[in-house]
Amino acid sequence: MTSTIRSLFVVFAATLVLTSLAACQKPEGPAERAGKSIDEATQKAGQEIQKAGQQIQDAASEAKKIVAANSETRFDGGPAGTMAMRV
Repeated sequence: MTSTIRSLFVVFAATLVLTSLAACQKPEGPAERAGKSIDEATQKAGQEIQKAGQQIQDAASEAKKIVAANSETRFDGGPAGTMAMRV
């Protein structure tokens, strides 16, 4: 029974200490708010860059398919590096 009371006291004391430490935190100032705004803007820009990169990859893949399809139907099978069109 004594160990249960001692355990409860330790838990209560730890909770009290943690609560008092959290209450002592200073409110954020203008520099911290500016830093958070910069972080958010940087994160958003990174996401937009990734999105643009994906769109570029998709467009390149589509262009590759088109070129491959057109090269099969429009160009003769001449030596490598030549692209004589059939007329």
